[in-house]
Amino acid sequence: RTADELQQIDDKLAQLRTAVNTGNLGGAADQAARLANLVRTLSLP
Repeated sequence: RTADELQQIDDKLAQLRTAVNTGNLGGAADQAARLANLVRTLSLP
């Protein structure tokens, strides 16, 4: 993975962590889905 891709994942994890910590479960679910989509996209050839 390139540094840029790792930074994107790190940013999404931070957004997910923020949503969870603020009790925003809808936001947490949304951020988890975005993170999963990003990882899926980056793992494609």
